[in-house]
Amino acid sequence: MVINLLPSQLERQVLRDYYYRLGALASLLLAVVFGAGIIIELTRGVSARVQTNGWISDQVQSTNVSELALRQEAIRVVAQTNRQLATLEPLTNTQPTPSAVINLLLDMRPTGISVQAINYSARPTGAKVSLTGVADRRSQLLAWGEAIERLPEVSQVSSPLSNLVKDQNAAFNLEIEFGFNQSN
Repeated sequence: MVINLLPSQLERQVLRDYYYRLGALASLLLAVVFGAGIIIELTRGVSARVQTNGWISDQVQSTNVSELALRQEAIRVVAQTNRQLATLEPLTNTQPTPSAVINLLLDMRPTGISVQAINYSARPTGAKVSLTGVADRRSQLLAWGEAIERLPEVSQVSSPLSNLVKDQNAAFNLEIEFGFNQSN
């Protein structure tokens, strides 16, 4: 048997203090658990944020690397295509080469005409050739000029009057304009 020597008021006071302390301890424990949870969640959130930023940065870098690789591949393909087109262009170009034009003119030249200077200027639709030289006789120069005018590629032959002044050993200057058909 237990004998209670404490007055009932004191007993109630002790019981109240006991429950108060028990509630305070429970509240403190709850606050510690809640505070620890907040700290853990904050560190996880910061860690996740850092990882996300790192992942995004890696994605941007890998995207930049893949875009760079794609651009480099495109540049390589364009360069290769340009080289192939440069190789094929002479095969599709209907305009004769400068040496072919000059050889044509010199092959038509009669004996007794010496050419001292040749100037070739390419134009978008043709070419202009200037010939300077000396003709033994004026008639040879006139015959050569007429033969050049009959060529289908020649659009104009310019011969200044000074070419006709002397009958023998005449210095001359001829300007021949060629018009070549462009077929694309």
